Amino acid sequence: MSKVDIIITVYNGEKFIKQCLNSILNQNSNDLNIIMVNDGSLDDSLSLINNFDFGILKTQILNQQNEGVASALNRALELVRSDFVAFIDPDDIWEVGKIQKQVEYLKSHEEIDATFTLIQEFTDISAIIAKARTKPIPGLCKTTFLGRKTAVEQVGLFDESLPTGDFIDWMLRFNMAGFNYHIIPEVLAYRRVHNENLSLKNDREGYLKLIHHHLKRRRLDKK
Repeated sequence: MSKVDIIITVYNGEKFIKQCLNSILNQNSNDLNIIMVNDGSLDDSLSLINNFDFGILKTQILNQQNEGVASALNRALELVRSDFVAFIDPDDIWEVGKIQKQVEYLKSHEEIDATFTLIQEFTDISAIIAKARTKPIPGLCKTTFLGRKTAVEQVGLFDESLPTGDFIDWMLRFNMAGFNYHIIPEVLAYRRVHNENLSLKNDREGYLKLIHHHLKRRRLDKK
């Protein structure tokens, strides 16, 4: 299998990071390079990462002051060297074989630049306000994404000026650049619903700013 760089950004992820990393190890591939950026966590995330047994997998662990998800993603992107790039949020989990199935699809479909998969939400015991959706949904999110390095590089870095929706903005630019993606119709990732990730889901003001940001960009492009 071709080499894949896996990008993880972590901020106060001590509760779930081990499960996330174990799901990467369970991909049963030696061609994975994990690039992790600790974004100034105040808990034991960095210690857990540094003491985790990655086996024979290559790892690059970076630590920075808290500058936000987009900043951490960009720092990781600067280290990408493999043919393919994948992301996973530190509270999510991959199904065994996810990476292999996505790489094989891209290898057999040269016209496709990236793949996603279906994703199944599950409710963590800590979740009080919201519950996971019971049926699988198209996972147009970082945790299911695997794309060609060439496309990722052309789309460029994440916009650090946005308060939320960093990946939505990035994928809009992916589409505007004319790249194609395919959703593999199989649940290969699991998204954890818990109290700490609800604020991003409900940040209406942030998403309104994102929409305004793209409308402004499109007006400038037309000039």
